[in-house]
Amino acid sequence: MSESGWGINFAHQGDTIFATWFSYDSTGKTLWLSMTATQVGVNQYAGTLYQTHGPAFSAVPFNPALVSVTPVGSGTLTFSDLNNGSLRLSRRAKITLPSSQT
Repeated sequence: MSESGWGINFAHQGDTIFATWFSYDSTGKTLWLSMTATQVGVNQYAGTLYQTHGPAFSAVPFNPALVSVTPVGSGTLTFSDLNNGSLRLSRRAKITLPSSQT
């Protein structure tokens, strides 16, 4: 399935997967989530889900003091084979997603 307006990236090295999820909340504001997931079982990785706010990376000058990172839940990636998997999220903080992403 293909949908505009959001996406997930994965980078895998050894027993760790770094995931970033970009989207928009229900009010149209940008939403950035990330997770460093470590292997917790066969084909399964889990970690803390973080929401990040701050200036655009291309902002000139870039002020890192304006960047905030907040833990908002946890995530579990489970792979059934080399090409298929699922992402299960448990949210502790209020994150309002468009209905197509819940």
